[in-house]
Amino acid sequence: MAGAPEAADPSRDVGTLSVDASPSVPPPAAAPLTVDERFALVRSVGEECIQEGELMNLLVKKTVPDCYDGFEPSGRVHIVQGVMKVINVNKLTSAGSKEYTSADNKVQSEYGLK
Repeated sequence: MAGAPEAADPSRDVGTLSVDASPSVPPPAAAPLTVDERFALVRSVGEECIQEGELMNLLVKKTVPDCYDGFEPSGRVHIVQGVMKVINVNKLTSAGSKEYTSADNKVQSEYGLK
């Protein structure tokens, strides 16, 4: 067709990309949190703490605490509740927890929810 602009070849616009799987400088390792920092993280998740001294003692003696979230949803969970759950779990894992049990897991297993 005379006068029609020539279609550009998209392969000419594509450059090359090189990904080096072994970086020359390893990323700096995060410094471990102090007991006070871990306490502040764990305490920020809980709405109520009856014995703060016991919590501090637990974190001093147990570097990998087990955590349990007692929230039991009734009905569908709102997106904000899900986001808050993720934030709180991240705080607890940052404080050293590797075991995290949630009441909603229990509800899911009891009621066969998927």
